[in-house]
Amino acid sequence: GYGKGGKKSKFLEAYPMLFKFFLFWWCVVVFVLMGFYILDQLMFKKFGSARVNFSFEHRFKSGSTDGREAFWEQLADPTKWSPEHPVLQSADIRMVRCTKEAPGDKDKAATNGESATQASDA
Repeated sequence: GYGKGGKKSKFLEAYPMLFKFFLFWWCVVVFVLMGFYILDQLMFKKFGSARVNFSFEHRFKSGSTDGREAFWEQLADPTKWSPEHPVLQSADIRMVRCTKEAPGDKDKAATNGESATQASDA
């Protein structure tokens, strides 16, 4: 800085004043943001995580009697989906063959290293 001899510092002298202006305010913003971050971390260590409660309620149009039910069927009821439904088009549905096994069949399959379903398919 300035000493007794009045010698002026040459730090950042080569840069234009506009650059130094923005550099100063950039440093101020970063300092403030880091202060908030450090304060947040200290508060988290002292008090723990904050409990956040929220709720959501969607009201369908009052004139629509089947609004909620129709919407729910489109989302969660595969029996109501059309064959053009994207999930049905991409589904890989395989049927599982269920056979009655003797109680000892599972033990035999387990000792041979096979699963019970592989043993029943053989």
